[in-house]
Amino acid sequence: MKCVACGATFDTNVTSVCRICGLPEISYLGDQEEAFRAMKPTIDACRNELLSKLSVGVVSYRWADRNGVLEQSGEEKRVIGAGPELSKGTVWLGEEFARKPEAEEIEIRTFIRLNGTDTERTLRVSNLKEAKLQQVGAEIGIRDGLVYRLALRNGAGERYSDWTPMFD
Repeated sequence: MKCVACGATFDTNVTSVCRICGLPEISYLGDQEEAFRAMKPTIDACRNELLSKLSVGVVSYRWADRNGVLEQSGEEKRVIGAGPELSKGTVWLGEEFARKPEAEEIEIRTFIRLNGTDTERTLRVSNLKEAKLQQVGAEIGIRDGLVYRLALRNGAGERYSDWTPMFD
């Protein structure tokens, strides 16, 4: 079954509660629209509680010159924003990053942090070709469950990844 609050799937033969947000499986008799109206406050409350516990971020890489050779010297997880602010529109990380000028698309490692546990995914964003540093941003939407997307921008434009489900 697919959770109506967060979009995660769960096996109703194993549990009657969503493993991500805790919304129970709800059975309702009567008109489908009436059922949705009746359940909407419960679904919204569950979704808002979940949003208050999660954040979205990216993994950035550091590079260093070691005896004339450029080598990766580390990586760092950077939180872009928390669920409630990301659900209101694109939130931009307050720093700029180098770009990969020859690539048509950029693969960016992302993470969703929920209750201190990170789930990583790699998203693709069309590359900005202009020779400028760029910022990365994220936002959350509700489309058959919770989804998120990344954004890149510089002074010359913005590009967005496809909407991606937050939970499987």
